[in-house]
Amino acid sequence: MRSICVIGSLNVDLTVTLPRFHQPGETISGSDFHTYAGGKGGNQAVAAARLGVPTRFVGKLGDDENGAFYLRTLKQEGVDVAGIQVLPGVPSGVALIEVDSQGENRIAIVAGANGQVDQQHIAAALPKVPADAVCLLQLEIPMPSVVYAATACRARGGLVILDPAPAVPLEDGLLQQVDYLTPNEGELGLLTGMPTQSDAQVEAAARCLLQRGVGAVVAKLGGRGCLYVDGQTT
Repeated sequence: MRSICVIGSLNVDLTVTLPRFHQPGETISGSDFHTYAGGKGGNQAVAAARLGVPTRFVGKLGDDENGAFYLRTLKQEGVDVAGIQVLPGVPSGVALIEVDSQGENRIAIVAGANGQVDQQHIAAALPKVPADAVCLLQLEIPMPSVVYAATACRARGGLVILDPAPAVPLEDGLLQQVDYLTPNEGELGLLTGMPTQSDAQVEAAARCLLQRGVGAVVAKLGGRGCLYVDGQTT
């Protein structure tokens, strides 16, 4: 079994449930509050570890209570945290999440230590990761670090899976290092500038990304499941 190396973000989610979203300057009472370990990278790592796959995380936390909480959580979930650096005087990443009675949400993210996941840290951590590891990436750390991580992992013989979220336009140089890209419909539309309302449109947009260098696309379609597209198969 290949091991997994997640390189990316760790956010502590501060979630409040509200009857409705409030107006500027208005104060309203919430009905519930929870603190969760979140962030796209952390979510990937915990999911992989729960499946029984050896999983290592490469990233950064602050030396605050949120950082200590997250380290405890990852250790309890069986994630190898040797690749996580704790930064003095820097806050851990946080997400402030409001959820209304209809289940809609509004989210504000402060990158904190995630914004300091640099190429030097990744380069120092990779020699301790099996060369053929599956590398899971997202876009919640600086883009140059994502590009470096994808390129370095592929050069070592690893397999690169990129969740292109939060969605931003991506250069072909990065896409050419990605074995599997996993966008949802909105992200797929942003990456290609193409419509993605129907399965046929999703497939056409996915094939556009194949032409730009991606190995395969797994388009996430919500309740409709997902659509896998590579050079031979749909």
